[in-house]
Amino acid sequence: MLLGGIFGTLITTTVQQAISTRERIRADHKALVQARLATVHEAFSLLGRMIGTAEDLMVSTGPEYSLDRFTDPQERKETVDQVHAIHRDYNTVDRRWRSARYSYALLLAYYHPGRLAVSERWAALTDAAGEYVSCARSWAVANAKHGAYDGSCDDRRRAVDASILQFSEAIVEGDGSAPVPGPTAAGPD
Repeated sequence: MLLGGIFGTLITTTVQQAISTRERIRADHKALVQARLATVHEAFSLLGRMIGTAEDLMVSTGPEYSLDRFTDPQERKETVDQVHAIHRDYNTVDRRWRSARYSYALLLAYYHPGRLAVSERWAALTDAAGEYVSCARSWAVANAKHGAYDGSCDDRRRAVDASILQFSEAIVEGDGSAPVPGPTAAGPD
């Protein structure tokens, strides 16, 4: 009887430890997945803001922002304020993008170990985005006297869109390759 009680306690302890280990592994995996998602979300959000503010910069040179259109001093002031706000927003996001894109590269590599395609496609995406933003900025400077956007940067924008798709494929590729341990039909591990 005493021996049966000792073996029973040993078996119960072993099963409880296995369950505890499995739960800890699940929690760690869940935290890793959440960190991956947060990093990708933050990186894409900032990238989207960078692309959007670059587009706003080009739009702000269009004829609808020409001060020659306005005779009312208040409307002129509101238009000037709006253009200044667009430029401030662009400058703020540009500074943030330039300082964060390398951090995102490191985090993406860290959270996707052994998946070189993620890092390579992130680098290609940031290069394409940089070329598009540079084109948009140059176009806006060259056409500051209210020229209507002529599509000069459209090819670079399409390159960004293609790079986003390729990066997204690299992120999705291989996800789920490390299943979360769980109970099997045979019972606990």
